[in-house]
Amino acid sequence: MTMAGAHIRIARPTNDIEKLLSFYRDGLGFKVLGSFTNHEGFDGVMLGHGGGTSGYHLEFTLKRGHTVPRCPTQDNLLIFYLPDEKAYTEALAQMKSAGYESVESFNPYWDRCGKTFEDADGYRVNVTILSFLFLLPSCVAAVIKMASSFSLWLTFLTALTLVMTVTSQQTGFHPDWPRWCGKVYEAGYPNFNPGGQTPLPIPNPLAPLLNVQFKPRYSLYLSTETHAGIIVTAPLTSHLGKPWPPTNSSSTSPRSNHLIFSIHLVNSSYPLIQSTIKINTTSLFSFPLSLLPGPSLSPIQLVLYGAPENGTPTYTAFASILYLPDKKSGSITRIDNLKGGLYFLNSATNKTFEPFFPYGFYASDDNFLRISEGNISDAKRDIKKYAKLGLNAMIPLITTGHKGKAEEVLGYMTEVGIKYMYNLRENFRNMSYVKENVEWVKEQEGIWGYWTVDEPDGWQDSFEDVMSVKEVVERLDPYHVVAVTLNCQNYYFKEYSAGGHIIMTDPYPIGINATYSKWGTPCNVTYGDCGCDNCLGIVQDVPDRLDTFTQYEKWLGIWPPKTKLHNPQSFHGQDYWLRDPSPEEEEVMNVLGVMHGSKGVISWLWPASDVLGKTHGDLAKILTGQPVLGFLIGGDGPERIEVGPMEGIEVIDAAYWVSEDGKEMLVSVVNGGYVDVKGRVEVPVVNATGIERTVLGNLEWKLEGDKLVVDKLPALATSMVILSVN
Repeated sequence: MTMAGAHIRIARPTNDIEKLLSFYRDGLGFKVLGSFTNHEGFDGVMLGHGGGTSGYHLEFTLKRGHTVPRCPTQDNLLIFYLPDEKAYTEALAQMKSAGYESVESFNPYWDRCGKTFEDADGYRVNVTILSFLFLLPSCVAAVIKMASSFSLWLTFLTALTLVMTVTSQQTGFHPDWPRWCGKVYEAGYPNFNPGGQTPLPIPNPLAPLLNVQFKPRYSLYLSTETHAGIIVTAPLTSHLGKPWPPTNSSSTSPRSNHLIFSIHLVNSSYPLIQSTIKINTTSLFSFPLSLLPGPSLSPIQLVLYGAPENGTPTYTAFASILYLPDKKSGSITRIDNLKGGLYFLNSATNKTFEPFFPYGFYASDDNFLRISEGNISDAKRDIKKYAKLGLNAMIPLITTGHKGKAEEVLGYMTEVGIKYMYNLRENFRNMSYVKENVEWVKEQEGIWGYWTVDEPDGWQDSFEDVMSVKEVVERLDPYHVVAVTLNCQNYYFKEYSAGGHIIMTDPYPIGINATYSKWGTPCNVTYGDCGCDNCLGIVQDVPDRLDTFTQYEKWLGIWPPKTKLHNPQSFHGQDYWLRDPSPEEEEVMNVLGVMHGSKGVISWLWPASDVLGKTHGDLAKILTGQPVLGFLIGGDGPERIEVGPMEGIEVIDAAYWVSEDGKEMLVSVVNGGYVDVKGRVEVPVVNATGIERTVLGNLEWKLEGDKLVVDKLPALATSMVILSVN
């Protein structure tokens, strides 16, 4: 290990530990990390930061019967560089609150750059600002004066830039240590805050703010289509957008509390759309595609101009639309930005987009597809069995190393109705590899997208690499989607999620020890790896992860929320997962995923056990076919239903979807607990007039007034019921 990776302890003797504690703990905000008494005649205390966010800590010792002289000079300093003006101001306020006033520095330079304080032993600390963007003007002048030659000034800037780069590593702190999700997990490394958390928004004092945004209804349009939809959303928020003027509640104008807007091609005064939208709503508008320039493989840039009725203030938003030439062969996939689902087109659909809910597995090559060994006949036999289970999608873990055989296998998948996402993860940083694979596969009939990067947040891949592969694939093949799998619960979500049009989540909670790992270390939000990041080891970890990511998107202003797929656990091993999920757990996790917004299921890993294969196949037949498919992809929802009050309510989850024509409702209810919920369970269902059919589960539901009721909800029970609606 090099000295550059060392953790530093700064140790100093004293005659009065308590006086120093007041200065460093109460004034500077250090925490007591540990202490000892009469250890071979020494007392001592260690001070630092509980989350391990710094590479150092302080130790003060007192030897009984030994007198320590005061500090030899007034220029013995510890310099604390704080990251910004806010932290600097707060530090000075805390010192003042603790009763400490700054002193005149021996070297006047430090008074220009910050404030100096003296502890009980005469040793001094200086608090200043690290970032060059926030350096005090007097400090900048002092630095320039000191660095009288250009070379010295350049040296200063270079050194400062280097320090700032180290403190803002793309992938968190201590990149040379073994980490997962930014957290060290092996014994022998100190705990530290990994960073990268998505921050809770800070309300703007000028709120309410209007955060107007717009997006095409679909991620792409074809030259064979005549019209395009545009979704406009105009929410009032506490932290994003521009201030919205107070509304005159007595106004009778139909445009009161509305944004008047027009949407144009960038650099064009001719409007594609002119309309209004009520504040705090989302609306769909339409325009003829003939108003756009001719079809192109590159996005066309659009701009929205808006204002309230009185004309001020004005609002601007930007978006782009993909208007592509039609393809004569192969497949096309697009995302419905309004409802989040996927639509797929190829020759088997008569070149018409059909709703698509992908349900299948990541599939291994070595003991299933067999492309590398050339056993194509056995591969076809097993692929046919896979399709007969009811599975309609796959991510085959193959490469182009055996292109001819791979093409035969992929062609057979298409023949039996399996659509596939092409795997690029092994060499996603190699752009030559990426280009070769995309050029080879993009015209195939069965491809619906590309899986580019696997768990980059866990591996702490560079943001640039994750974005680069997405951009290259988009440029080479704009007709298909890109997906990235995220493993971590809260680690650089914004940066890593930007690497895909689709986010796949893979919390694997079953059979784990959620608090202590195989590495001999505890697991918490800043330390350890227990196989499922920040999980409790229960089925609810699946919907919690989906909800968490959606919440981050709201905080960050990412709209519309990205399409999400659930990657369920169908395996055990690696000293993390002691067992497979049971069939009941598997079904509960997948149904909960759908109820919390998942638009597809791709499980790890095939071949799975026979019992789990059947469980997935049976559920896939329901979710990928009508009538349920129409609700999941074309309907409005899912919307949560609050159930209760009753004993066991905390493990009951309920949601509903309304059909596109508004005449039917799909209601799903899950008991995510391991014991029966006894007694009458009531699920509110507004405007329901009757039960049409039960599509999942065998419970005897009844409709009584505006409630769907059942006498008992067994452990790990799942239900889906279709109701008629007036």
